Amino acid sequence: MDQFTDAKSGPFSDRLETLAAGRHIMTKILPVFLLCISAFLFSCERQPTAVNISQESIELFLVSVDDKCGYIDSAGKIVINPQFESADYFHEGLAAAKLDGKWGYIDKTGKWVVKPVYDTAGDFKEGLAVVWVNKKAGYINKTGKIVIEPQFDIGGSFSEGLAHVCTKDRCGHIDTAGKWSSEQNFQMVGDFSEGLAPAVQKGKIPDIMNAKWGYIDKTGTFVISPKFGEASEFHDGCAQIVVGKRCGYIDRTGKYTVTPKFDECSNFQEGLAAVRRGAKWGFIDKNGKFVINPKFDYAYEFSEGLGRVVKHNGELSGVAGYVNKAGNYVIEPQFSTFQGAWPFSKGLARVFVNNKLCYIDKTGKFVWRP
Repeated sequence: MDQFTDAKSGPFSDRLETLAAGRHIMTKILPVFLLCISAFLFSCERQPTAVNISQESIELFLVSVDDKCGYIDSAGKIVINPQFESADYFHEGLAAAKLDGKWGYIDKTGKWVVKPVYDTAGDFKEGLAVVWVNKKAGYINKTGKIVIEPQFDIGGSFSEGLAHVCTKDRCGHIDTAGKWSSEQNFQMVGDFSEGLAPAVQKGKIPDIMNAKWGYIDKTGTFVISPKFGEASEFHDGCAQIVVGKRCGYIDRTGKYTVTPKFDECSNFQEGLAAVRRGAKWGFIDKNGKFVINPKFDYAYEFSEGLGRVVKHNGELSGVAGYVNKAGNYVIEPQFSTFQGAWPFSKGLARVFVNNKLCYIDKTGKFVWRP
C-alpha cells in the first residue's frame, strides 16, 4: 500500500476498512493497485439538485480545522465551512460527508443533496455511488434513490459500466441495473480498465497466497490466461504483473512490453513508471529504459508533471518531495510520509506539516496552512 496513506485516526480515516473491502481487499494485486483505497479516506457529499455551471466549475479542496472537515478553493479561501465529522473530495459534482455518525452527499455550496443516512458511502462514479447499510453494499443515484439494493459483502465503484462485487458465494461484476455481467464465478476480481479486468479463477479450495491472475473481458472470458502472481489494472496501455519475485509490464494482448526484472513497480502515468531495482527507485519509459536513474529511497507516479519521491532521514518513514521529469528536485523533501504527501491534482498537492493538513502549489508555496 502507498506509504502516503493516512494514519488510521482523525476525520479522514473511518471509511478506510469498509471502502477498502469494497474496492480491492479481495485482490492480491500490486501495492500500487491498492492506492485507490486512499482516495476513500476523505469523503463529503450533497444532494444533486440545482447545481449551476459556475458552481460545478469551481475546484474545491478538502481541509480539516479543529477535527471538522470543510472545503477551500484553489486560492485557499474557505468556501464550505468546516462542519463535517469526515469527508471526501468531490466526484461528479458531489462529495460524501459524515454528520452525526452517518454519511450522505453534499454539493459545492455545502447543501445536502442526499441526506446522511448511510453507514458508509463511496464516491460517485458513472452516476452511481456504492453505499453500505447494515454491512451490505448497494448503489444509489444522484437523487439518493437506491437503484441496486444493498446485498453485497464487497462492492466496488463502477468503471466502464461495470462494478466488481462479491457475495458469500460469488465474485464478479454487475451492470448498472444490478445484473451479473456473466455466469462466471471468480475467486477474486478487480475493476475494468481499458476493456479488461484482473481476475482469479475460482478453485475448489481458495488459495489466495498462491493465486494466479489473468485478465477477463466483459463476458467473463479470460483473454490473458491466469499465470501471474500479481496483476494490476491497465494504465496507459500497460499493466503491472509479477512473475516469481520480479515485476514487469504487459500490453492488452498479454505480450511483455517490459520483461519482469524489477523488484517493485508502479503504474505508468504521463509516460513514466516508478520502479525499484535493488535498494533504490527510479523512473522508466515504456521500453523499460531508465529515464531517471535509481537514486530515490522510494518513488511514486507522476502527476501534472511532478513525481513524488522519498528520502530517508533516519525516521521510520522519511520525508517526501517532488521532482520533474529530468529527475531534479522542484520541491525539496520536507513532508512527513507517515501522515501523507499526495500527487498534484488541479494544481495543488495535499501534505501534512506538524500533524496539520496543508496544500502547496507547484513551487512548494503553501496555499493552505492552518
